[in-house]
Amino acid sequence: MEIISHRGFWNNTRGKNSVPAFDSALSSGFGIETDVRDYDGNLVISHNIPNENSQTVDSFLNSFSKSENNYNLCLAINIKSDGLQSKVKFFLEKYRIKNYFVFDMSIPDMLGYIDSGINCFIRQSEIEHDLLLIDGIKGVWLDQFKSTWFDKGILINYLNMNIKVCVVSSELHGRDHSLCWSILKEVVLSDEKNKGNLMLCTDIPDKAKEYFYE
Repeated sequence: MEIISHRGFWNNTRGKNSVPAFDSALSSGFGIETDVRDYDGNLVISHNIPNENSQTVDSFLNSFSKSENNYNLCLAINIKSDGLQSKVKFFLEKYRIKNYFVFDMSIPDMLGYIDSGINCFIRQSEIEHDLLLIDGIKGVWLDQFKSTWFDKGILINYLNMNIKVCVVSSELHGRDHSLCWSILKEVVLSDEKNKGNLMLCTDIPDKAKEYFYE
């Protein structure tokens, strides 16, 4: 199971989506989830409204691809604006990023990503039950806004279908992560064959590493 650091590996919330947080994630062996939107004709890294100081996607992917600690770690790209397909594809190809997925765009916008051959995950949660576009997606972004609604069987079913799953850890929504992590650990321990297709996106990747692997 791969651990994805939510907006990098940071100790203070002000460090989210920052260059030090990304460097720390890579040096610690964690994948990275980050937010991409457009600003003045460029793609930038920003969860909220961007400004002239926002890091460009070009500089981020340049650092990501050149890092000595990038052990083909997964890059999860949260798409925050519509119509970015061609530019996202350009930069992914420019830096030869292979282990990645994009997610959280609108359904009409997702069609453009699928048509462009870009790896897409679709979100499922206690609110969004149905998996639309199942034939075109590469995986599931399994969210849990109000409660840990899924169980071991749901995860194993997806994995047996060769569908990758990235579980959003409960603390991202201000809840205790214990139940979520215990379910994941059951899957990791019981499904050795498919656990490579399972990911966890977390604010506390160091604690997740200790819980699952140490």
